[in-house]
Amino acid sequence: MTNAARIDEGYAFPTSNAISQAYLDTDKKIRSVSSTSGRSFGKSEPVDVGLKSGIKIAWTMGGGEFPEPVQKIIDTLRSYETLSENWDSHGSKIHDARSQLSTMELVMAGYARCQLPALIPLPDGGVGLRWDANQVELEVDVLPDGQCIALFSDDQIDEVVDISQPCSVREVTRLVERFCKKN
Repeated sequence: MTNAARIDEGYAFPTSNAISQAYLDTDKKIRSVSSTSGRSFGKSEPVDVGLKSGIKIAWTMGGGEFPEPVQKIIDTLRSYETLSENWDSHGSKIHDARSQLSTMELVMAGYARCQLPALIPLPDGGVGLRWDANQVELEVDVLPDGQCIALFSDDQIDEVVDISQPCSVREVTRLVERFCKKN
């Protein structure tokens, strides 16, 4: 039996890594928290990770510690919250907290299946996620409102999937699954 990362209102994502389960909750209470790195979590202990969106993560890993790579992603998102207007000197907007839930859903989907993406702040206030391995690339832009656009490219079979109209994170998660099956 495999575990699943359950993200996006109960949608189950199968994993090949049988040791982890992650859950996201959008409780909008914002409170100050210390780093979650190195702490152990039980099944029913969602932890406010300190993002402006109020996302809580409950991590279950057989009593194991919260994974450091995911903590680094959360810290990166926190750093985006501190960017001021025009941070790139080309008229960029401040980071929009509405993009954080979709970003974390995709991060956890990648983490559960194969690897974490690289993150970049986008000038429109959204977040860019980038996966690249074995001639397969996936670029996802989470827009400020949480919708996504994506580009999947598989040079091995000369295939490109371009989702240029904003769509839900569920649609883009299918591309994360395809990327991970190739890697």
